[in-house]
Amino acid sequence: MDFESDIDYDDSKCHECGQDSIGYCKPCNSGHFCDNFAHWTSGDSNLDELIQNVQLDTNNCLDLIEWIEYSNLENIELIAHGGFRSVYKTIWKDGPIIDYNPWKRKWQRKGQYYLKNGGRNYVIDIYGVTRDLQNREYAIVTDFKDGGNLREFIKKDHSELTWKKIITSLAHSIWTLWNIHDKNYYCICLM
Repeated sequence: MDFESDIDYDDSKCHECGQDSIGYCKPCNSGHFCDNFAHWTSGDSNLDELIQNVQLDTNNCLDLIEWIEYSNLENIELIAHGGFRSVYKTIWKDGPIIDYNPWKRKWQRKGQYYLKNGGRNYVIDIYGVTRDLQNREYAIVTDFKDGGNLREFIKKDHSELTWKKIITSLAHSIWTLWNIHDKNYYCICLM
């Protein structure tokens, strides 16, 4: 018997608790995250608390950050070095969370995910934090943008960079920073 396909459910309700929920049930998903807190650590209690708070406060899977085990990354390739840090491109074996499957009692993930974004979105998605096992440095795991850094992007795609796109990108950045500051996360020095 295929339990999942035999259920007649309403997509506007949480499959677990029955509350109104379109795609993401904060109470249920927060509980699933809490259940998993004892099964991972970054080695830094402040970072653990930050990740846990984001997981408990989020209203959708797109705003999640996770602790990503370094062993879950493969084909790590140096893209650029300069300024303050190096930039790498990699493949995340599991990929980001897309939903919770109540029948399997585990998170559904995108599967093998190339940390590279081919779209023309000017905002970089942050998926989580990892720690290089050899040099013990933390790294923020994001989408990789084909345009590279902002300076290179402007050199290559200056014809596509309209004032509307600049203002939209700045507005999104301001909104993101406002949300970070609103949660009292003012300075995060992970690297």
